Amino acid sequence: MPNLGSCAVSDVDPWAVEGQIGLRDARLALSALLTPAAGDRLAVTSGVLLGGDSHSIGGHTHTALRVQPAQQMSVTVQPGQAVIDTAHGPYVCTLDATVTLRVAPASRSMNRVDLVVARVHDDLHPDLCSHHRRFQIEVWTGDPSPTVPLRPEPEGVGWIPLAQVRVNADATEITAEAITDLRGPGLAARGGTTVLYETDAEPGSPAYRAPGAYPGAQRWVNAPGRFPHQVWCGADRGGWQAVHNAACHTAHPAPGDWLWVRGGGALREICSVTVPDPGVPYSIYPTGRAVLRQSPRTAVDVHVKIHDPNTGLAVNWVGTETSDGGDTRQVYSVPPVRYGPLTGDTHVHLTAQVVRSDNPEMGFAFRGSDVGDNLLSVEVWPTPWG
Repeated sequence: MPNLGSCAVSDVDPWAVEGQIGLRDARLALSALLTPAAGDRLAVTSGVLLGGDSHSIGGHTHTALRVQPAQQMSVTVQPGQAVIDTAHGPYVCTLDATVTLRVAPASRSMNRVDLVVARVHDDLHPDLCSHHRRFQIEVWTGDPSPTVPLRPEPEGVGWIPLAQVRVNADATEITAEAITDLRGPGLAARGGTTVLYETDAEPGSPAYRAPGAYPGAQRWVNAPGRFPHQVWCGADRGGWQAVHNAACHTAHPAPGDWLWVRGGGALREICSVTVPDPGVPYSIYPTGRAVLRQSPRTAVDVHVKIHDPNTGLAVNWVGTETSDGGDTRQVYSVPPVRYGPLTGDTHVHLTAQVVRSDNPEMGFAFRGSDVGDNLLSVEVWPTPWG
């Protein structure tokens, strides 16, 4: 039978039995179920737990603890749950009904910014001594013409921001435009998927740039033009990467009759698409199709180019040279080729060019009304990581 070697005893009591566990130990035991914070193995992420769904304000968003305008100088806060972390373990707090809060009257001549916060008070917590124990939603009234709204003290201990409320001079009501949502990413339990909404889903936002807490952490970016499902691969393996999914963009030429392009070297864009920046490295898989009327003794190439129709790189192309005789119908299909990695917006162009012609009056033509014949299709894929 093996002998016991050295050991280390944790300072946190594992027994969650009434009368056998302290308040701090209970909060730390609960933290095992919550979203961890990056950079500290025992810290959890403060914020609002996911809940609800609505299109009514600012698009698709969760509604837990959302601040909305009410009548006149008032706001409402919807029911929900929040995680408020402290140095002595996190609090999970619940607002079980919609509440209405009065905003202080506006100044006659100066603007101000108020702050709506979710705050926990605990007379047994060394940093939250307030002679009572409760969770409440509070409005903190800013000074006139501030650059930063008034914030509770100590900074960031025992509270999280829910919204800023801009109170303009002589205002008689709070509008939706005056409220800035500060809840941040919607949180899930440990191992769940954090969700980024609205401004947090913009690639330049602090929430979007924030690292994951561990390789395998997942998030959902709830915004058009983004790869929605992403996974944290580690800081040394590319950070956030999109799960293998794709978007597709297509384009046709503008409606119109035959458009002739004549003379050696002459080039014309048939159609183009812009791939919006998805916020993570990506690759494209473009293909093109064109039906041309081509002059005799004329060589024509059809390209799929990126960035610029004239000087951009040709991802792939095909070409044909006609013989003697009259104008002929030529069908071009540019095979798809994967190209990347790319970042930022990418412009993709389907172009045709007269490579060689014996007569400056000879070339090719295409018709914009032939929508079914002329097509540019671009699949957009996350760049594989390794």
